Amino acid sequence: MAAPPAPDPTAQLASSPPAGSALIVSENYFTGWSASVDGKAALTDRVQYNLIGVQLPANAKQVTLRFDDAAYERGKTITLIALALSLVLVAVGFAGPMHRPQQAT
Repeated sequence: MAAPPAPDPTAQLASSPPAGSALIVSENYFTGWSASVDGKAALTDRVQYNLIGVQLPANAKQVTLRFDDAAYERGKTITLIALALSLVLVAVGFAGPMHRPQQAT
């Protein structure tokens, strides 16, 4: 049985921001990041060189971030397949010498 997915990171804002505010998240920005503010889609962009910026409407209360990138998922799948194949090869390498017949000298 697979583990349930981790919840998306959510921030509760302590005060109501004025219109034109932004939340800067100390996380590296990649194109796979998306955000919602109070359940509605919000614009994300790269800010301060490499951080995530989320535009906030006036009186925002909750910001939720989500990362979903096909290239990342593909890379993760390739890595897991390579790891499994490596473990099989290591297991075969250890089992191989045990099944070789002894040569007479």
